[in-house]
Amino acid sequence: MIWIITVAAFFGTLIVFAVVFLFYSKRERIRDAFRASGQQKPDKRTSTRKAARVKLELSSLDESPISEITVTENVSHHGARVLTKNRWEPFENVQVTFLAESALAQARIAYCNPSGDEFATGLQFSLAISPWIRPRKL
Repeated sequence: MIWIITVAAFFGTLIVFAVVFLFYSKRERIRDAFRASGQQKPDKRTSTRKAARVKLELSSLDESPISEITVTENVSHHGARVLTKNRWEPFENVQVTFLAESALAQARIAYCNPSGDEFATGLQFSLAISPWIRPRKL
């Protein structure tokens, strides 16, 4: 009888360690998901967006080699909304090339929602974009 309890305790310990290891190995993805869920709420926006058209190129930094030239709908120092032909995956990292300034920035796809035959795509810049971007007013 005591050996059954010992074996059950041993297997229970193995299962607990396996679950802890699984969560520990996925901790970055879990942490990013918690951070992202808090950043997508409108009341968490740190700066106001202004309607502006800035021509830029999006290039994927992740596994799939996608590149697309598009125009912003609105911009801020921390993000932008663009209309794209391609469907971009949320949390995907992209390189943004501001074509008029020949400047580069890195961003993360915050969302990508269907909008007619295009996609409304939100960009969240990794660093605040300085006033050197001079968007033309709509």
